[in-house]
Amino acid sequence: MREASVLAALYAPESPFRLASPRDWPQLAALMARSGPPAELLAQAGYQPLAEALTPAALEWGWHAVSQGHVLTAAHAEFPRGWLTLLGKSAPPALSLTGVVSAGRAVGVVGSRDLTDPQRAWAREVGAWLTAHGWMIVSGGARGTDAEAAAGARSTGPGARVVEILAHGGDGRETPTCLRLLPTGAGFDVAVAHQRNELIHAWSGVSVILASQSGAGGTWTGTVRAMRRWGLQALVYQDGSPGAQGLVEAGGTPWTTLAELELRLAAAAPLRTPQLFDLTDDSGGDAPMRVREAPVRWVTLS
Repeated sequence: MREASVLAALYAPESPFRLASPRDWPQLAALMARSGPPAELLAQAGYQPLAEALTPAALEWGWHAVSQGHVLTAAHAEFPRGWLTLLGKSAPPALSLTGVVSAGRAVGVVGSRDLTDPQRAWAREVGAWLTAHGWMIVSGGARGTDAEAAAGARSTGPGARVVEILAHGGDGRETPTCLRLLPTGAGFDVAVAHQRNELIHAWSGVSVILASQSGAGGTWTGTVRAMRRWGLQALVYQDGSPGAQGLVEAGGTPWTTLAELELRLAAAAPLRTPQLFDLTDDSGGDAPMRVREAPVRWVTLS
């Protein structure tokens, strides 16, 4: 796919040709839907530095990364529809990929890093339950809630679907599928971690919150921000803590048993079908872009 190859070359964390501002990607993707050499299309549209960077070697690198499954781009059918419909132009156009992103129902699972033994056991139980009921778990690969929920999912068998979105350039925690926002070897980045949290929540627009501090920490901050910014449906386990109660007061939906969680998940409003961006929208900022009533379609590279 030409769009995927260009997005990989210009935006993938590992690309040696990475130059573009991430906010430019919808315009570049739209240009690639036109006929003509990619570099010429960029130059004609006023993206001269990018046109010069998009050499045959860059396109070859992008094509190889895409064909080998080393990158996930906004041109892929597997790209999370929540990132398109909820985040719009602020969604990352390309991420490094290990493993395979599968289709099907997905839910974010987040929570504190520091857990008691009962909390660890509960996170494992919830992870196993979600997997057994056909959900793919999306988490951040951190210790604590992320790791325990993923371990619970894996305990159900080889068919467990877990995706870890990492805020560093290392490997995931025994999870076959990882998405990385930073190049290999990069250390943990707090700013990237905040972006990672938003991507977890926006994957499907629904997240299960298992443990949280009150008023502080990545779980609290990311959940409240996503609820206020674009309406995250946060399903908050009520463990009697101030953090859980505070998240419900901020707009989260409480649950206490797995039977209740099943009802909450069934009642969660589904995301609309991925739509084609109206790329004439120049409203700026982080607001999702307007969309036209047409399915996303991409032109293949001939």
